[in-house]
Amino acid sequence: MDIKKFKLLFYLQLFLFSTIPLLSVKFLRINLSSFSIPIFFIFVITGIAMYFFANNYSKELRVDRNTLVFIALLLLFLIYQFLNSFKNITTFSFINSIDEVVKTFSSLIVFIFIFYFLKNTIYKEPKQLFKLFNILLIISTIILIILIIRYYFHFNSKYLGIILEYRTEAGKNQLALYLGIVFPIVLSTYREKKNLFSLICLFVHIFAIIYVDSRGVLISLFLSYYFVFVFLSKRYFIQIISIFSIFLFFIYVTIYFLNNYSFIIEKFNTYNAITDIHLYRSDQMREILAAKSIYFFVSAPFFGIGTNQFLSQVGYLTHNSFLQILCEQGIFGLTIFLLILLVVLLTIKNLFNKSNKYEKSLLISSLVPIFYFTFINAYNLILIYIFWALLFILNNYKLSYDNRF
Repeated sequence: MDIKKFKLLFYLQLFLFSTIPLLSVKFLRINLSSFSIPIFFIFVITGIAMYFFANNYSKELRVDRNTLVFIALLLLFLIYQFLNSFKNITTFSFINSIDEVVKTFSSLIVFIFIFYFLKNTIYKEPKQLFKLFNILLIISTIILIILIIRYYFHFNSKYLGIILEYRTEAGKNQLALYLGIVFPIVLSTYREKKNLFSLICLFVHIFAIIYVDSRGVLISLFLSYYFVFVFLSKRYFIQIISIFSIFLFFIYVTIYFLNNYSFIIEKFNTYNAITDIHLYRSDQMREILAAKSIYFFVSAPFFGIGTNQFLSQVGYLTHNSFLQILCEQGIFGLTIFLLILLVVLLTIKNLFNKSNKYEKSLLISSLVPIFYFTFINAYNLILIYIFWALLFILNNYKLSYDNRF
């Protein structure tokens, strides 16, 4: 590929990658029949068309084992999720189930697209990763300033959302997840550049993280930094203390459960009987939904109650991706999903000692969704798989392949 064509391709990549902040906005989705298809698929079609510029398909398709296993496991989870959709009796619930499958399919397709679309650019020049994020942060800062002004001054809202038309929690959790993922990169960019613009970007993103009013994303960010700089670095004394603390915590929880077994079961039974969930506070609502999801899991522990059935029967999401998969897909489905996360964690571990300070920010960003799954139904949100694709691209680059180009 000549230099002019390579630059043109990179500019297109910049344009596509910088649309990440917009992917969760409802108005950037195309509704086909009863399914909501992200407009990002238009970009995917463009990418597939450009893929035919490649000269050597065998080299283009070459990936490391982690990437191949990740794609295979996600495909297996997708197939299992699709088969579990047929458990739904009514046509309406079946359509909702297929919509959930389409979201997972979207995540798989976008992961593959981003991986192959950006792979050669980052292979040829690793600093292009910095350029990609630089453009992303410019657009992200502009969008966040607009949202902050709109919500703080016009709506006088207590929290930041992602819809411009009215005060609503629609998109609030997705925006919080985006801010959690991108913050380590914003912070690393400021530490690299230390100029006025990077300081403004950092200030805007910090303010947005506070204003979005999400305890889950703050906890996820803390745990991500803690995991990387304690468990992946050679801080053995802190590691021993942390493992010992976790062990003591589990002992305490076990003793508490044994001593209060009847009370806890009675409380769970009471929560499971509640129907008007919207009358309760956010923390109480999460407890009620957790109790209901566990009862659904007990009724079908191995293969689950069926894709998207929790929403159909309760009217709410579980607000916990692990519980959603556990009750809807059973132990078998959750095992597949945990294996997907295990591949991500192993890739992060492999990259830690090979990455520079700026690349480590991507590792932290890749961890944030795993912790945030405990607070939100987002296991098949496209945004996550875009960043995970970059993670696996970096892993492929760090591995030594003969005749890579």
